[in-house]
This record gives sequence, C-alpha cells and structure tokens, in this order.
Amino acid sequence: MEEVLGADRVLVLDQGRLALDMPPEELFKHVDLLKSYNLKVPEIIDLATELKKAGMDIEFPIYTEDDLVRQLCP
Repeated sequence: MEEVLGADRVLVLDQGRLALDMPPEELFKHVDLLKSYNLKVPEIIDLATELKKAGMDIEFPIYTEDDLVRQLCP
C-alpha cells in the first residue's frame, strides 16, 4: 500500500464494486477497515495506529518513520 501515498485519491474495489474512494491521508485513518478488505497496511501506519489505540497522542497522517519520531519526540 506504500504505492498510494503520493496519490490524490485511492479507490478500493471489493468483488468488482467500489468500496472506498478517498485521499490516502484519510484512507490510512481506517486501518481496521483496510484490513477487513485484506489489504496490507504499511507497518509504520499500523504501529502508529496501535500506539494511538494504546492512548498515545498521535496525529495522522504518518507515512514514514521520521513522521512518527516527530510525533513521539517533538
């Protein structure tokens, strides 16, 4: 899914039907939804999502390790 990071919008098809249509920065806020379509989420986004679920103050979008480090060590 790293390929979509530079896109203006991302289309996700499910059994030939349009399931999602949104910019990548919005798309990656819905990690559980992406996984429900059997899509692999970039590891750094998955990690950031789990840290947020654990109570850390994480703001998206986070696309790279440097993005996450800036969030964790301002």
